[in-house]
Order: sequence, then C-alpha cells, then structure tokens
Amino acid sequence: MYVTLRLMSRPFIIEVNATLFEEPHAFARLPEALLRLMRRAESFALGRASAVVVVSEVLRSRLIERGLEPRRVFVAHNGCKCGREQTGRFDNEEGRIVFVGNFKRWHGIDALLRTYAAIEEDKRPGLSLVGDGELRPSMQELARELGVADSVRFLGRRSRDETRRLMREALVLVLPDSNEYGSPLKLFEYLSTGRPAVLPDLAVIREVVKDGVHAVLFRPGDTSSLRDAILKVIRDPALAEKIGEAGRELVCDQYTWLAHARRVSRAIELTPGRRM
Repeated sequence: MYVTLRLMSRPFIIEVNATLFEEPHAFARLPEALLRLMRRAESFALGRASAVVVVSEVLRSRLIERGLEPRRVFVAHNGCKCGREQTGRFDNEEGRIVFVGNFKRWHGIDALLRTYAAIEEDKRPGLSLVGDGELRPSMQELARELGVADSVRFLGRRSRDETRRLMREALVLVLPDSNEYGSPLKLFEYLSTGRPAVLPDLAVIREVVKDGVHAVLFRPGDTSSLRDAILKVIRDPALAEKIGEAGRELVCDQYTWLAHARRVSRAIELTPGRRM
C-alpha cells in the first residue's frame, strides 16, 4: 500500500490508538523474536508515513521520543455520538453507581468493588456493572467475599439503547482505571449522557476534562480517593447536575465523531510535502 500511494503521489496517513510498545499485554504469549519483528515493522511504517494521527498528546509525545518528526504527528482524540436524551433526577434514591465496559484487568473493576464495599452500608447506593469478559466470574466471587453481592448487579452485555438508558439513570458513572496513553471511549460516552462522571486523574483524562468542571477526578490506584470522589457527587445533587451538563456540552461541542473526522482532515491538509 505504501508503495502504491507513493507511485500515485498520495499521502500515507496512519491513525494510531496504541502501539506495540504501549500494549505488551496484548501480545504476551507471542515469542519475543516475533514481537521484536512486529515492532520493527511498526516503526518502519510509522517512520515512512506522511502523517501520523494519534488519539492523545501523551501518545504523540511518546512517538516523538521514538524519533518521529513533531510536524508529522497530529492529535485527534476519540469521540462519540452526542446525546441529547433527557436524564433522570440527580437526587434519585433508586439511582446506582454504574460502570460500563469489558471485564479486563486494566479496567480496575476489582478496585471499584473494593471501594464500593468501603462505603458505609447505610450510605451505599446500588452498583451496576454493564459488560462481560474473562474476569466476570472472579469479580462476582470478589463481590461475595466483600459481602456486597446482594447490591451489585452484573448485567452482562446490553444493547446500545439499553446501555444508554442505564447510564442516563445513573447517580454517577465511574471509570476506575485507564491506560496512560489512550483516549478511552467510555470517557466520551459517559460525558455525553449528561450524568456526572468520576474519572482517574491521568494526563490523558486532563487533556479533555477539568476537575470539578466536567467531572470529578481521583488519584489513580487510591481507593480512598475514589470513594471520596463518588460520595462527593452522590451527596451534592447540585454539583452532579452542574458537572453532568458541562460534560455533555463539552462532548457535543468538541468531541463528536464529526469533530474527530475534521481533525483528521486538518492533519491531512497540514501534512508536510503533501501532494494531491
């Protein structure tokens, strides 16, 4: 493809969400020799791209550190379809803490369960976990060990419409953990509902939101900080409404898929030596 594009005088654009250097867990079972070969092939392609579009400033910095020219690396965060659906009450006694996503080790569901169990029982709303994956059985066992199985719902995979409804009715949407370089889709999906979000205080998150304005941030890996952030939102419906609406306005204004496409198009326009 690269040769064909060169012959046609067309730019060779690569969009990157992660690299083989950032996600070794995905290839842990491969022989090291094969992984080295794959990384060399990746570096070859990135080095010859007319432009590289990445999903975060952190990932851009890492690629530049690996030798890519700064003027050829552009950022276009992920996004989502902007939602304008009506949200539920922010002081709803039937509302629940909600997580949506795959049951993967790096999503921190175990930390969320331990944090949830640390909330005083009389102040603890229900918890709904929407999604599925290899860790679901062990997370169900952990909920039983922590004594919270009766108030935790493992809902499995749901349709998009059903998932959106569950998020819109949440007291708070929680992202327990994320990697340090990506642009998590959950971030934008959560914000687009108009419900308050509690998110890890990572550089890739701060590229998008401001703490206390669009979401409430907590120290990654600190269950006490996560607990305090959840309770801060639950106990203050006015704050929940304020940050929920600000988060939705942010996504609808700057982080739709149309906005993403425009950023990619702009990167192509600015590609050094572009010939069309």
